[in-house]
This record gives sequence, C-alpha cells and structure tokens, in this order.
Amino acid sequence: MVTRGMRLHEADCHLEYARLHLAMGEKDKARESWTKAKMMIEEMGYHRRDPEIHLIEAQLHLTSGEKNKARESLAKAKELIDKMGMHRWDFEVQEIEETIS
Repeated sequence: MVTRGMRLHEADCHLEYARLHLAMGEKDKARESWTKAKMMIEEMGYHRRDPEIHLIEAQLHLTSGEKNKARESLAKAKELIDKMGMHRWDFEVQEIEETIS
C-alpha cells in the first residue's frame, strides 16, 4: 500500500524525470512524466510544487518552439514563486528567461 507521504515523493520523482528527459532531448517522455506529476499534484493538493509544474511546462513549450506559451507558463511560475516566497527556483527561472529572449 502506498501512503500519501510516499505519493508526494513519487510526484517529486516524476518532476525530476521530466527534467532529466528534457535534458536528454526526450520531449515525449518529459511530457509524460510532467503529466503524471501534474495529475498527482492536483489530486493530492500538493500545491507546493505548482511553480515547478509551470517551469517544466515552459520548458516543454520551448522545445516545441512555442515561445508565447512558454512566457505565459513562466509568468505563472514567477507569480507563485513570489507569492510563496520560495526562490529556490530562481536559477531555473533565469535560464528559461535567457532561452526565451
């Protein structure tokens, strides 16, 4: 039986799998892991990870050449990061901003 606490870790793993697949150029696998993580996060109300969902979404849009959608996702992520005061993702935000420019 998987406890809720373990499901939180599973969602975190899917976020990291999405990042890994993006780094390896495996867009479809990245989207699959991102989708699983997003679904789990929504089901559990694990909203502490919402900024990451939007950051990875921005990266996925960039891999498809959708810069406007990437900007929208990045703006949502930045808003949540500021609201939550969790600036641990600032480096990732900066990298995406540089890629969009």
